[in-house]
Amino acid sequence: MAEVKWIKITTDMFDDEKIKIIQSLPEGDSILVIWVRLIILAGKTNANGYVYINENLPYTEETLSIIFNKPISIIKLALQTFSSLKMIENDIDGIYLINFEKYQNIDGLDRIREQNRLRKQKQREKQKMLNSHVTSRDSHATDIEKEEEKNKNLKNKKMRQENLPLESLSSQTLSSHEEQARERRTYGEYHNVILDDEQYDKLSKEFPEDLKERIDNLSTYLETTGKEYNSHYAVIRFWAKKEAKKAKKAGYKPSVGAKDSRIFRGEQKPVTDDEYDLLVL
Repeated sequence: MAEVKWIKITTDMFDDEKIKIIQSLPEGDSILVIWVRLIILAGKTNANGYVYINENLPYTEETLSIIFNKPISIIKLALQTFSSLKMIENDIDGIYLINFEKYQNIDGLDRIREQNRLRKQKQREKQKMLNSHVTSRDSHATDIEKEEEKNKNLKNKKMRQENLPLESLSSQTLSSHEEQARERRTYGEYHNVILDDEQYDKLSKEFPEDLKERIDNLSTYLETTGKEYNSHYAVIRFWAKKEAKKAKKAGYKPSVGAKDSRIFRGEQKPVTDDEYDLLVL
């Protein structure tokens, strides 16, 4: 992600109620310095308010203690204070500054991200052309070898099948069907969300009304941030759980997929905790 060389801090920063509360604490000055340094780290990361060392390595209390040169007890107190004041959140991607747009020019950051995305896209296209050139040069010499190897494998497979008992043939056929059922496909507006057929079927049952929207949201997020995940299936379900938690705090009914096809909207009536648990558990 392209690093930002500046951050924006308003002149009335110390008039903010949360800042005044922090200053009133015994370690208020140290906590306030940590807050400003978190804003600076978020600018360096340039990921819509997230703070992490890299996309697969979030900051921990220990690493923040080292880079901020503060006792770990002060770091823990600061993070607990920010969390209780709804200034940060912690999720699988790292520490997230909730009102980060107050400290930076979001339009400017978007331009930087877009420039970085285009630069990476050009690098991938250039590498693809180089690989294609090498493959084209070598493919003619290996075509005959590949065809011979393919014929040899088919012959060996046929010989093994002729000598296998019926039970083994049935098992082999079942494994082949299972492998086909797990064929991975791409989805989303930018064709970068990868799901196998079984995962897609499960998501279709869990989110029958808005699965396409959830997939497109992830597709746009991956394209604009350049993030990579081991399982897009897990990310979609994690985001849904996170949405459900926020909905429960607000006292509204979330989207619950196959059990209830109604999608969470802010105008729907509140539900009790018992009704909520029956829907989402």
